[in-house]
Amino acid sequence: MSHRSLEPSVLHRLAAIFDHFFFQPSDSRNLALFRLLYCGALAGVHVLQMSRIENLYQSYFAVYFPTPLFVWFGLGQLPLGIVRLFGIVLLLALLSAACGFVTRLALTLAWVSFFFFYGTVLGFEKPEPSTVSLYTFHYSNIVLFILFILSMSPGISLWSVGGWGRRKKSWPSLADLHDAAVSIPAWPVLVIKLTLALAYFGSGLAKLKVAGVLWMDGYTLQAYFLMKYLQENAWIACWLAQYYWICVVLSACTLALELSFIIVPFLPNNHPLTWVYVVAGLGFHILIAVTMKISHFIPFMGLSYLIFLDWPIWQKWLGSFWPLAVKKPQSAYPPQSPASFGNAKNNPRTSWQSGIVRGFITGYLSTLLFCDIGGIELWPFSDYGVFRGRFHYSQVSVWQIRGVDDTNGARWLRAQDLGAGFEGWFDGTNFVRFYIAHSGRTARMLMMEEDEDLVREGPRFLRDFHQHLPAVLRERFHTLEFVIRSIERDPHGWLVPSDRVLFSTNSPGTDR
Repeated sequence: MSHRSLEPSVLHRLAAIFDHFFFQPSDSRNLALFRLLYCGALAGVHVLQMSRIENLYQSYFAVYFPTPLFVWFGLGQLPLGIVRLFGIVLLLALLSAACGFVTRLALTLAWVSFFFFYGTVLGFEKPEPSTVSLYTFHYSNIVLFILFILSMSPGISLWSVGGWGRRKKSWPSLADLHDAAVSIPAWPVLVIKLTLALAYFGSGLAKLKVAGVLWMDGYTLQAYFLMKYLQENAWIACWLAQYYWICVVLSACTLALELSFIIVPFLPNNHPLTWVYVVAGLGFHILIAVTMKISHFIPFMGLSYLIFLDWPIWQKWLGSFWPLAVKKPQSAYPPQSPASFGNAKNNPRTSWQSGIVRGFITGYLSTLLFCDIGGIELWPFSDYGVFRGRFHYSQVSVWQIRGVDDTNGARWLRAQDLGAGFEGWFDGTNFVRFYIAHSGRTARMLMMEEDEDLVREGPRFLRDFHQHLPAVLRERFHTLEFVIRSIERDPHGWLVPSDRVLFSTNSPGTDR
């Protein structure tokens, strides 16, 4: 038998494995439950961001660096009225999708408006201009991908309001929920799980590519802990950093979780190991929030874990309150729905609809994997390469602004001091970012004491910064100091901050 005759057999075998995995039948109530909970919770998170964008547009301290994809599209900073409109459309679309009102259209509007609204929000948080680094914070991009997947999913309109054009009511009573379902292919749920898994895998792979297994040397995580302590006054991070072996263990657990999470989508539903990873993943984000004050992953990436809460679990929980909700179905899977886009009833090998779905799944997942492997950073696409390089506490260098009052008492300015829209160091009291935006120059951030332009012009920009502070702070602090903070080991062996004033509002500098 020739090699050529074997080739189609191999391809058919791979196609069969692909079809068996992605087109296996699943209960449409799982996806409907996720849509309802996810879109409803996301709408609540989004309301807070809508008021934040208003404050950022009005603040003198807000610095906007457009994301690389915005630059590529030639968008720049969108007018506030346009961004406000996208925010309102997103809120209404999420509520409509959660309720099941014109569901597919609502989900499509949701991911489109999400791109423009949160692409603008991230512009106010971007660490450096795209001319310096393409890196953009990636805590929210998974939301866009999930909304996009849901907008294409079969059976997504289950449990909808109104039942337009249908003879019977679409939203069933609680007692009849077991009958109000159809069998759909499992690919929407599986692709969402794979999106989450590839995000973790990309983060772990980025660490291996840059630092190798030595990322787990303990010193690296210790240095990142201390950096966040200086930036955000995360005292728990400082406490953990004092214990080297705790940093080694946490480093190993982090890398193991990120690289092995990729197996979760391939585990059977409700497999015990799945729940181990769910608890570990959520615990990972909670630990980051507590120790490093990086909390924005929880309301965005954390919500994606709702995909693991399938209907049987929810039905069992409801049964403790309403016994009628746990009526057992007559078969393992509910009846199949009429032929539809990518529906399990269609033969995956002959149906043109399923062929389109196969192409979408392959292209979409290949794109995410290519970003992970190729180090692509083009929000919403990302390799998730944060905290990836090797680091040592002797390399930690953070710049902050310190206010000095009449009694020579000093306090570090917090991002929240500048207004309600600021949430952290990068979008608030990062003076170098402020200097870049207002001077048009790019400071050499790792060698600021050697940047002659910053040292010469810094006092003038710091005085300008001081004049625009809220009146309460201006009256309290007669002087602002630009301080370079580093870490050193004291005689007792503890790692402690070391501060050096580079210049202040009283420094001569230049006024031109």
